[in-house]
Amino acid sequence: MSKRFFDYPVTADRAEHARRGVGAATDYACPMGSLVDAPFAGALTRRDTSDGGFGLRLTGDRFVFVAQHLSEPVKPGRVAWRSGVARSGNTGTATTGPHVHAWILVRATGERLSFEEWLDRYVEKSGKPAPKPAPKPTPAKVARTLVGREIVLGSWYWYATAAAAVAMRGKRGKGKGQTMLSGPYTIRKVASNGAILVRSNANGDVWLHPSAANKIRK
Repeated sequence: MSKRFFDYPVTADRAEHARRGVGAATDYACPMGSLVDAPFAGALTRRDTSDGGFGLRLTGDRFVFVAQHLSEPVKPGRVAWRSGVARSGNTGTATTGPHVHAWILVRATGERLSFEEWLDRYVEKSGKPAPKPAPKPTPAKVARTLVGREIVLGSWYWYATAAAAVAMRGKRGKGKGQTMLSGPYTIRKVASNGAILVRSNANGDVWLHPSAANKIRK
């Protein structure tokens, strides 16, 4: 497998750039004309500056990749992961020799990372960005898996509506509804806000605060 631009020695890391008053970045000592490939798929545009010389900006779903001091302007367009998009060079006024100045912007947070930091945090051993972590299930989604199960309640407050149950506002004032006898009760439904519906022999269908799920029968 051919050598990638970030396989070359690091000549300046985040700390060194901070010392110079420059934002987070990594400098890689690539020989002139070394291939710079796309670290992820995205939209490629030019990012040429006087100090950085010819540069590129690659915007993906989660990250933005910036590289500077390239040998020539890049050709804008959509590019695939690991496709060759540029060649390293020595352009721009802020250069001390052939190298690639690279950094990453995390789109969700706006955090700027040196390319080294991005590799450590977000990239798998294959060199491909790790998949986006699955979102944690909401309490309401977890509660919906409880439909049909039994909960055993002591003296528990019930409410006429799901909204009232979550707000815990009933006829007896803030934080209180009507009391009900101990169960068990079968969970009939869970509202989108997490409120739990059960049927009481005395009161018919009533709503409970989502915390009632903690009383589920083991």
